[in-house]
Amino acid sequence: MERTMPVPARNPEVVFRPLREGGVFLHLVSGEYYSANPVGCAVWSFIDGARSVNDITAQLRRVLEDAPPDLLDFVERFLDELRARDLVAAAGGQGEVRDL
Repeated sequence: MERTMPVPARNPEVVFRPLREGGVFLHLVSGEYYSANPVGCAVWSFIDGARSVNDITAQLRRVLEDAPPDLLDFVERFLDELRARDLVAAAGGQGEVRDL
């Protein structure tokens, strides 16, 4: 069953830098850093303001070896964490992310 959630968009006041074992976000207004594991970085790479949560999950299933059956739950929880930290919001007026 498909769930309906807002389409996520990146906050333009956030920069992202991939690292060897994941990545790091910097919120330019708050100055706070956040880290993500490789799967979280893959989720971030698919956030474009157009893809739904279900679309992002489907893309992940295509690129991840042995994707767990609860991948949608992981994506939803990760997006909730990003929203709580003001790294993403619902699509509509969000710009492109800048590289660090």
